[in-house]
Amino acid sequence: MSDIEKAIELLESEGYFVRKITKRQLADCKRCEEKEWEGECEWCSCSICIMQ
Repeated sequence: MSDIEKAIELLESEGYFVRKITKRQLADCKRCEEKEWEGECEWCSCSICIMQ
């Protein structure tokens, strides 16, 4: 088991939800920040503003 897998397992055992951010989510995050649209993006692939 790798260090990353161990860290994920530890976090999940403590009740955290651990998922890797997708390329599309990163692009949407950048777009939201540039346009100052945080919290106003129903077109977004996810709730990026929550992750910031």
